[in-house]
Amino acid sequence: MSPRPFLIGVSGGPCSGKSTVCQKIVTDLQTTVEADQANRVAVIPMDNFYKPKTSEQRDMALRGEYNLDHPDAFDEILLEKTLKDLLAGNTVRIARYDPRRYEHVDGAFDTIEP
Repeated sequence: MSPRPFLIGVSGGPCSGKSTVCQKIVTDLQTTVEADQANRVAVIPMDNFYKPKTSEQRDMALRGEYNLDHPDAFDEILLEKTLKDLLAGNTVRIARYDPRRYEHVDGAFDTIEP
């Protein structure tokens, strides 16, 4: 029987150390689980769930005039579905986001298995 997937949520403001905390969690889990489970730890960045932006919104973001932290910037429905699918034991594909261009990478996806 496969272990049941679980989630650890890490939140905080910009540059508050979320990535550092996540990396520490991943490292600790990879050293404490059985070898065949160590590669099944994944970090899913919220950036990947930004809603697509218009060219005007991308230009605003490049000028620092677009609020990327506002809840409306994220596709919370897709995020919830993705997390529920993982918890249900389903493999998910998540569109990869390029923070330098403020848009998803065309045709690039990360596949995460439960």
